[in-house]
This record gives sequence, structure tokens and C-alpha cells, in this order.
Amino acid sequence: MALSITTGLYLLASQSLPSLTSQFHLNEDFPQGIYDPRLSDPQTKALENRRMRVLGELIGKGRIGWWDVFDLSDIGKERNKLARLLIRPSSKVLDVGCGRGFFSFACSRIASTVTCVDPMNGLGRKGWWEEFSETASLLSVENTRGIRADGSSLPLRGDSFDAVSSIHAIRNFRSRSEIQSFFKEAFRVLKPNGRAVIVESELNTNSCRAYKMFYSLRTQLKWELRLPKSDEIARWLVESGFRRVSSETHDWGLRYAPVYFPYDKSTLKGRKHEWELARELIISKGESHPPIRAFSATK
Repeated sequence: MALSITTGLYLLASQSLPSLTSQFHLNEDFPQGIYDPRLSDPQTKALENRRMRVLGELIGKGRIGWWDVFDLSDIGKERNKLARLLIRPSSKVLDVGCGRGFFSFACSRIASTVTCVDPMNGLGRKGWWEEFSETASLLSVENTRGIRADGSSLPLRGDSFDAVSSIHAIRNFRSRSEIQSFFKEAFRVLKPNGRAVIVESELNTNSCRAYKMFYSLRTQLKWELRLPKSDEIARWLVESGFRRVSSETHDWGLRYAPVYFPYDKSTLKGRKHEWELARELIISKGESHPPIRAFSATK
């Protein structure tokens, strides 16, 4: 029987398989990163097939479940840490820019309900809502619901949520004005004394090589935004009406998102040099990520 898996779970499995093969004493050697830009397309496909075979054996024989894959991956570890740090038990959470749902699913183990919002447009996100639902099913998550909407105009009642989160999603907004509109909407839908929690990467050498590749894609869409600075995010939260705005930096040494994006370079037009430079940096320095900055603000 073929293994039922989503792209999101494959990303998590790619990170967790080195630990799983060691735990079960399997004679397999997997790379630590999700992608390896040094591999040719046939080599990448062979690695994918080998990962799927081993994963199918472990899950098919009941030796592990999908939550084991989630919890042993760097992405899962980071989202679990953030959920425990930022989300109060039994709260109603709105996760804006949920993407593949990694933080939403981590929250589902703590919160009473998680409402997940994302426009799912651009950057190859066709079919992501179907994947979100399938991943939730494989993880047996029953307290999440998805809404296709823009964070700057939420189709939700005011004073409805205990927490509004946006985890590694600010980078995907199209402009600074959209982020400011989202913060105002977050303030509106939060209950009195509710919290907004915003997490993004700290800008440093590691993040710059990741974002050089990331923005070579965004430029094709004519999106103006570069990653906002921490003082900008804090100021926008205050201007939106929030009080007790604070932030903390965390460095857990985790690869919490892939920095290498396999992509058809023929579409990059004038950005090919930037893409290749980022690729060479990743080959020489490895797939790593910078510390994160976590913001908390109260209504």
C-alpha cells in the first residue's frame, strides 16, 4: 500500500529521518537538510524515493506515527516551543498566514480551537488548502478550521479570539501597509486583554543568504516588501492600539524552514546571478537559520 503523505509532512520527515534511523538502528544515512543544492535532479529523486521507502516501513509497521515525525523535525521542535511559550492553554487562537499549518497544528495540542487564515496565493501555493486538510487528518487534528482570506481584511467578528498569531508569515505580505492593516485587524478581532504574537527571523548573515534566494522569486511578482526591522514591527503594533509591546530573541539552533528552493531558473529573468550566489552560499555554509524575534502585544 502506498504511503499517504503531504508535501508538508515530507518536509518534516526529511528533517526527522536522521534521528529516526539512529533510534531504530537502521542501516541508512540521510542528510540533515531538507534539500541539497549539490544534487542533480535524478539524485534528488533517488533520495526522495529512499526517504519514502524507509518512512513507509516505519509507519506501515506501526513503529512511529505522524506526530513522531513532527516532533523530531527541527520545524516541529521550533513550532512546539513557540506554541508552549506564546499560547495559553484552552485559548481560542487565530493563526494568520498559516501556510502548511505547522504552527497551527502545534497550537492545536494546547488551544481549544485554532482558526487558520491564509490567502494561499502566489509562490506555488495552489492546492495548499487541500494539503492542509489532509495533513490535519493524518495528524488526527480536529480542532482547526481554515479560511481563505487576507490578513489585512479578516472576515471575522470583533472581540472573538484570545490570541492572534503570525509565525514566519510577515515576510510574505506584499507591502508595509498590508502589515499595518493586519495589525489593526488583529487588534479588532482580539478579546480585551487578548495577545498578538508575531515571530520573524532576525536579520543577520544566515538570514541574508536565505532571503537572497527567497526574494529572487518575490521580485518576479513585483512585491515591494523586504523583511521589516524589529523596531518597525514594534512601532506598528503600538500605532495599531496595542499596549505592553515586548520582544525576545530566541536561538535554538534549529533549521526551522528550508533555505534552498528548487525552482525553474528560466523564470528568474534578471535574477539568475542573485539565485546562483545564494545557492553557492548555502552549499558552502549549509542549511541553517538565524535566531528569531518573538513579539507579544496586549489589547
